[in-house]
Amino acid sequence: MFCGVTGHPLRHEYTVLGQKVNLAARMMVHYPGLVSCDAVTYAASRLPASYFKELPEREMKGLRQPGPVYQYVGVTEESIFGVGLTKKRSEYVPLLGRKQETDLFVSCLNAYRDSGQRNILAVEGTMGCGKSHLLAELASLGQDAGHRVVALELLEIDTRQPFSAIHMLMARALGLQDCESRGDRQRVLKTKLQGTIEESSYCLLNDIFGVKFPISDNVREMDETQRQLELHSTRVKVLEKTLTGDFGIFVIDNAHFIDPDSWFIMSPVLQKVSLFMVMSLAPGYEITESFRKAAADNATSQKITYLHLDKLKASVVMQKVCKDLGVVSIPRDLVRFLIRTSSGIPYYCEELLRCLRANDMLQFCTRRQSGKAKDNWESLITSAAEASSLAATWSSEARNDGRVCLLRPGVTLENTALPIPLKEIALTQLDRMQPLTRMVVKFAAIIGPVFTTQLLLHILPTGLRTHMNSLLDELVSDNILRWLKNTEVPEDVQDPTEGPATSSQVESSVQRPSPSTRTEEQQPGVLAFCVPLLQKAAYELWPERQRVALHGKCAAFLEQHAHKCRSCGQGEFVAFHHFAVTSSQDGGSCRDPADGGDSCSWEALVLAGEELKQDRTHATGDAAEQQAFTEAETG
Repeated sequence: MFCGVTGHPLRHEYTVLGQKVNLAARMMVHYPGLVSCDAVTYAASRLPASYFKELPEREMKGLRQPGPVYQYVGVTEESIFGVGLTKKRSEYVPLLGRKQETDLFVSCLNAYRDSGQRNILAVEGTMGCGKSHLLAELASLGQDAGHRVVALELLEIDTRQPFSAIHMLMARALGLQDCESRGDRQRVLKTKLQGTIEESSYCLLNDIFGVKFPISDNVREMDETQRQLELHSTRVKVLEKTLTGDFGIFVIDNAHFIDPDSWFIMSPVLQKVSLFMVMSLAPGYEITESFRKAAADNATSQKITYLHLDKLKASVVMQKVCKDLGVVSIPRDLVRFLIRTSSGIPYYCEELLRCLRANDMLQFCTRRQSGKAKDNWESLITSAAEASSLAATWSSEARNDGRVCLLRPGVTLENTALPIPLKEIALTQLDRMQPLTRMVVKFAAIIGPVFTTQLLLHILPTGLRTHMNSLLDELVSDNILRWLKNTEVPEDVQDPTEGPATSSQVESSVQRPSPSTRTEEQQPGVLAFCVPLLQKAAYELWPERQRVALHGKCAAFLEQHAHKCRSCGQGEFVAFHHFAVTSSQDGGSCRDPADGGDSCSWEALVLAGEELKQDRTHATGDAAEQQAFTEAETG
């Protein structure tokens, strides 16, 4: 699909064109008055099937086999009871790299069972780090130990439904999702809530649980204010009853999607009832911040265990890839690519593998088959090259004829396109940033996953340079960028056998200067993207002509500051470059190439700038970014 300006320069318009646009227009005609979508949107929404209804097929002009069309029906009676954990524990592949987290869960559970010490285990981590898989593992461990587990997974749409989270939690704790009819639900409510609320107040549960108790005279005589107060009191009593019932484990996945009304009721109840709850949280939400502050407070720290889910180590990533592919060894180049690109996030690694397999970039064979080569010089060289590209196996008991994975000849992993799901995640993160912060990220992405503040300052527009210090501090605090020591090796060039830095090493290497002690002028420093995928997605947002011009500015800056002599004592700008320079340069001093009147080094930059001025209409982006680029080009 194309989105942008089309037509003659004197008579043009901003429009969208493409097959998907035609499909949307036809659906508006053939399904009037409905919110309809195609199968791709239905799958990408990640909503339960109860939120949709398949529509009858219609012939649409200009479209052959448009596929099934769905109507979005929103909240239904089935959605009142919520959904359980969608991630299931695998019986064949164990959860890798999370032994510390599972051991902590077992110790907290034993303390609650033996001494009644209530605890809330809050697991915080970015999207794709494996929170849902970990919660499925913990829920299974609790069930294996003989405990009752009440599991609930929330969706982003639940944040816009008042009291949806508390209603779903109570419904699943009471076991209403297993009832086949409305009458069954009413009998369960009468049995389990006997003595908790008055029988005349049962009618207040009609809208909450989809039942139909007769409306009592007391409730009928109440005004709206009294009715809301009575309903609030009923919710609190039912919630306390469900949470303080038989011993059980409450598991809430995506707890950051708890709506504000539910949290207003749940927050005080969780502080006074005795329970054991496990929940997953994502950074950037108010509920996550409240749990983080409560865990740091001495008064509540013993009741809340706050756990940050770190990325997987390099060795664990290698084991996971071997498990997912069903092989005993993988190429070292593949390991290096996955560790650098996925940053140790399991979901990113899975999507990258899925992309490589879909594009037929991997091949599989057995070691016994690969050893049946003819005994000649060509076969010996080929087998030696394959052997050197294989990483160490994850199992020391692997058989000689075990399945191995190899890269197909001619495959270059660095040219692999970013998978669409990962690109959408990165673009969503960019959209949530403030305009100035997003602009700094886009300019930094031009340089690469690792960049210096001097080079970033050189290519930034004039209006952004004065705010660069505060914007970089904000990006570091949001875990988008991180400071590197001058002696630290960036993760993208580390050897995969050594693995990425651990959480303690990362904290020791991060320099977080206080805003009050920093000077107005940016001190020289090196920063790196915490997730290289964000850099790659931001880089692809630039139109090609603007990208070429900014690369020209970067090249000109690096050319000016290249160390081309030994007297400066600052090392080599390019490895082994002193073997290629002349003796006069070796004995001389560092000099700007432009000082000698050599204008050839600026020729590419000038040509790129002139070409950009002649065809500015091809550039896309909002007005603020256009103005920023104009300042960067002329500044």
